[in-house]
Amino acid sequence: MSILENRAFRFNYDIFHEYEVSISPSGWKVSNPAGLTISSDLSTGAFWWKPFNYGLQIDKYVSSEVRYIFRELYAWHLRRGLVKGNPPDYHNLKGKLYFLEEASKHFLIPDSFVGWGFKSIPAGFSGLPTVAKSLSSEPTSDKKALFTTEVDSSRLDPNYPWFLQTKIEASHDITVFVCGNKKFCFEKSRDKLRSVDWRLDIDFDSPVKDDWEMIEFTNTEKESLDNFCIQADIHWGRIDFMRSNEGRLYFLEFNANGQWVFLDYERKNSLVEHVCEYLLSQNNI
Repeated sequence: MSILENRAFRFNYDIFHEYEVSISPSGWKVSNPAGLTISSDLSTGAFWWKPFNYGLQIDKYVSSEVRYIFRELYAWHLRRGLVKGNPPDYHNLKGKLYFLEEASKHFLIPDSFVGWGFKSIPAGFSGLPTVAKSLSSEPTSDKKALFTTEVDSSRLDPNYPWFLQTKIEASHDITVFVCGNKKFCFEKSRDKLRSVDWRLDIDFDSPVKDDWEMIEFTNTEKESLDNFCIQADIHWGRIDFMRSNEGRLYFLEFNANGQWVFLDYERKNSLVEHVCEYLLSQNNI
């Protein structure tokens, strides 16, 4: 990120072999291919961006060892209170159902079900439009992914694990990017979407465009959002909502390390600038 210039050091897992790394109980040092170096004497903070890339074509043992070393460096910063954002195992510690439970105290939420081995359609789903989602967002063995998909709940195999929610007939997708004490709210019309999940309509062959519009929540929605973030201890991440055809706001999920640049790709709303300021500051600005 050019705004950060030489104030940030990027350590990429997918090209780990191009770095020089040395760690001991008394300190550590990492040098990159350009000859820049960061060490335990120089580092003032750490930010973990996205999970590991498990598709590297290297020995499983080597990959595991390298991942462990990355965690050692992150843990060094964590013990000293020098991290921003969320740790890589954030959702493993809290879980998506926790956030649905907490959100239900402040927002409407869709009926939700997680499980397998059920002998009949879970109560609240029979006869209603239903979507299936992924909890882990992990691809299948043949590298396919489950996006939010409308399903016939009566035809689901109960021997497989499912994450089901009642479908919301919505006019807009809404997402809120939380960065420290600031919240950026955006919406995207569903008028021209060809599928339930807006991500399936992304045209990767066309230039990136700003099709998310920055909006203001109502005072009541702002208060609910603030209270939810305080109660769930959220200082970083993306919160996804839907605005129903009747205008009601439904909470969908919290993504502890979701993408965010696409929301302000042309940098009209100072989102990127605020992120940089947040990462370099010593508090939750």
